[in-house]
Amino acid sequence: MKKLATAVVIVLAIFGAGTTAKAAYDWSVGHADLQRTNSNIDTLVSRIDSLKEQKHNAQQSINDLNNRISNLQSQKETEEASLQQQIQQKIKEGDDKVAAKQDELNNVNRKIDDLSAQLNDLKQSNDQLGKALQDAHDTEIKSEQAVKITK
Repeated sequence: MKKLATAVVIVLAIFGAGTTAKAAYDWSVGHADLQRTNSNIDTLVSRIDSLKEQKHNAQQSINDLNNRISNLQSQKETEEASLQQQIQQKIKEGDDKVAAKQDELNNVNRKIDDLSAQLNDLKQSNDQLGKALQDAHDTEIKSEQAVKITK
């Protein structure tokens, strides 16, 4: 029985050593798997943080671009309003110049009308003076004829 007990102990020792070796191997593999998993989680967290930072930077860039667009639109509207005001001012200046030239033209036309009226008056006076001279001349001839007849 001693031999049997020794054989059982030896079998149990071999079986126990195999089981311990198997357990040690399984623990080693499980530990390595757990370390790889933790490393993968760290990598994923790092990628997520990097993507969050990229998203934040992209959002900041979008906000900056929107602000630039808004500023450019405001600048454009201001410039358009200024140009429109300049155009209106130039139109007013042009209208004022046209009105001034029209006034000058009206004054010149009035002067022409006045001078034409004076010319007509002078022509009429000249015609009347010419008739008066003709009448005086006719009267002189008549008086000379009368003097000749009465001599």
